[in-house]
Amino acid sequence: QVLISIRPKTPDFVAETDISHLFQMLVDLNISVQLTQMSAATFTVCVDKNEYTFDQLLKQLHDHYEVRYNEASEIITIRNYDDDSLAKMKNGCEVLIEQRTRKTAQIVRITK
Repeated sequence: QVLISIRPKTPDFVAETDISHLFQMLVDLNISVQLTQMSAATFTVCVDKNEYTFDQLLKQLHDHYEVRYNEASEIITIRNYDDDSLAKMKNGCEVLIEQRTRKTAQIVRITK
């Protein structure tokens, strides 16, 4: 999997039209999305990596956006998590993103 952070090249915020455009690119390339996170200035997405489609996506993104990515990432999903299960999944890893709901936790990490 690969974690991709995308921001407009101009000092603008990520707008709804940007999000629509980004998701359309992912759909057109048949790229599976595992996690999304958005802030005012950055859209981050964790996707399954296919060398051919990933390279195509990067080329398309670089036309309009600044792009950073981590190729050696993996996403872990834990249902009915507790503090111990989260600690075990984080142990010895660099955590790039952590998201939690009442019943499910997702961690995007890089194993050291």
